[in-house]
Amino acid sequence: PSMSGRVRVKICGITNRADALMAIACGAHALGFNLFAASPRWIDLEENAHWMAALSPFVTKVAVLVNVALAEACRIAAHPVVDLVQFHGDEDAAFCAAFAKTGRPFIKALRARTATDLTEATHFSTPHILLDGLTPGAYGGTGTRLDLALATDLVNREPELNIILA
Repeated sequence: PSMSGRVRVKICGITNRADALMAIACGAHALGFNLFAASPRWIDLEENAHWMAALSPFVTKVAVLVNVALAEACRIAAHPVVDLVQFHGDEDAAFCAAFAKTGRPFIKALRARTATDLTEATHFSTPHILLDGLTPGAYGGTGTRLDLALATDLVNREPELNIILA
């Protein structure tokens, strides 16, 4: 069924139980856990799995990954506390197609400054595309605003995609 017009909230960069519970209490539908070691909001999945497992089953737990090997992405996606993964790095269409064969749901993030940055949005073997503002040399979480006209254009051009705004 179409979710057109339905707004869901995902809070990314959760690093501890208290913040996760506060985000849920404030209405978050999904929580992002950054497993990219170079991020200031990095967490170790194994060290935090105990409290993540105790979170509401009605909140989607997203493992945010940046440029990991396919085998590592598959291992993380199969972890019991992970509902889906988000690829927020330079993963190409071939990588995403290979991951899609696992049958696990995933989000592909695209960092965009111009419409050209979004021309291949349908090539990643997932309908779930997260749009983030482009900051050269960074993989997201920078606060750079995405031009909403780019998102509007993509939604109008590719209505089968589920567009997520960072």
